[in-house]
Amino acid sequence: MPLQDATGEVIGVLGVYQDVTERKRLEAQLRQSQKMEAIGRLAGGVAHDFNNLLTIISGNVHLLQHLPQDDPDFPQLLDDIRDAAERAAALTRQLLTFSRKQPTRPQTLDLNEIVIGSASLLKRLIGDGIEIRTQLSPAPVRVRADRGQLDRW
Repeated sequence: MPLQDATGEVIGVLGVYQDVTERKRLEAQLRQSQKMEAIGRLAGGVAHDFNNLLTIISGNVHLLQHLPQDDPDFPQLLDDIRDAAERAAALTRQLLTFSRKQPTRPQTLDLNEIVIGSASLLKRLIGDGIEIRTQLSPAPVRVRADRGQLDRW
């Protein structure tokens, strides 16, 4: 604000200031900390998803090693391995899309087929001691979504 003499003439400026350097530094540290926490959560989620896919693949490979090739379950186990490998590739694509900020690749999918595939994989993993029940729609349930993102959830 202007500093005036007795006649009203401005002879200077009166001001108050506050050094906010430390506050700005702390805000930047907080933002960096929040970014690192978010990256840690993302990495943990990705590691968990990848571990699940690798468990499916290695579990089915182990089962295949102990089955004769003419066993009726043999082709289904091979399909499950292929599906898990495709999901792992989709997860990798999703990560690359995220890192490059590229758009997803939506396609028309039938949710009934996705549920059937997931249930089949789960049945093989958890064994006969637990029953999995699914309730599917009588008609196809079509959605437009990115397969990798849908499989992740």
